[in-house]
Amino acid sequence: MNRKEEIQTQWDRMAQRYQDFVGGEFSYSRMIELPAAAAILEDLSGLQVLDAGCGSGHSTFFLESLNPKSLLGIDLSPEMIALAEREKAQRSSLAQFQVGDCETLESVPTQSVDVIFSSTMTHYFTSLTPFFNACNRVLKLYGRLVISVIHPVYSAQYPLEISPEQLPADEEWTVRYLDRRTRGYLQPWIEYTAGEKIKTTSFHHTYSDYFSALSNAGFQLTELVEPEPPPAFQDRFPERYEAYRAIPTFALLGMVKAIG
Repeated sequence: MNRKEEIQTQWDRMAQRYQDFVGGEFSYSRMIELPAAAAILEDLSGLQVLDAGCGSGHSTFFLESLNPKSLLGIDLSPEMIALAEREKAQRSSLAQFQVGDCETLESVPTQSVDVIFSSTMTHYFTSLTPFFNACNRVLKLYGRLVISVIHPVYSAQYPLEISPEQLPADEEWTVRYLDRRTRGYLQPWIEYTAGEKIKTTSFHHTYSDYFSALSNAGFQLTELVEPEPPPAFQDRFPERYEAYRAIPTFALLGMVKAIG
């Protein structure tokens, strides 16, 4: 099984649990990530938008609320896309979904997209270069790319991959910022959902990795946002509030295609 097949299998197995968690009233995505993304993206009226790594459609339906002309969600996991399609029917959404490789975006025509949004997907790539190059290809000149990434300080603490079968111990969660070896860990939100323990494989990228890859791919960075947890977390979940402020989960990068 190659790397992409492994990640696809992992997310097929976690799909329903992820949808249940991320759609919760107090999920980090709903309370922290997407409000920050909305402030960067603003109104998408008249624009053709791509959600790369759309998962079960949580971010796609958020993008639809910003009034794009057209909206396509792509994800590697067939189970995730199946969940997105079911949610689409319930919402009478006009979004389109397809199973595809977001690292290459090979199914998307060249210079056909005005805006690409991607939520917490880049840490599944061994290298950022193919993805940023693919985004440059499908975006129109001066098109926008907005990515929400697992904050590099957060992904730096993911435990190192020991073996395909072995689960990491809690004490293995320690920051190794310049160590780019493969990580193998239990998603923290798995603890909040009932079911089997499923280990995730991913990769840690530093801020310099992001800046070098986006610059080499012809993008100009316009915004870097490290969103704070909302006051509601401080009142209702004080421990989660302080933990997030100590090691934040998200960083958002806004870019414009300047060369291509």
